[in-house]
Amino acid sequence: MKARLGSELLIRIALPCKVKEVISALASEGAWMSGARLAVNERFANENDTVDEGDTVAVVPPVSGGGR
Repeated sequence: MKARLGSELLIRIALPCKVKEVISALASEGAWMSGARLAVNERFANENDTVDEGDTVAVVPPVSGGGR
């Protein structure tokens, strides 16, 4: 995802809002992938958590694990 979009993406969204609204905005920009998680202020967030002005939001891509 970083290779495709770079390290930052600016989206405009009215705040405060729910995490699910941020995910929807990212998806509309092609910046969301299945299995990714959103972190707000360095903590994994749930869809109904609130994002407010000044918060830092990060997309954490899915990781794959290996079997033995």
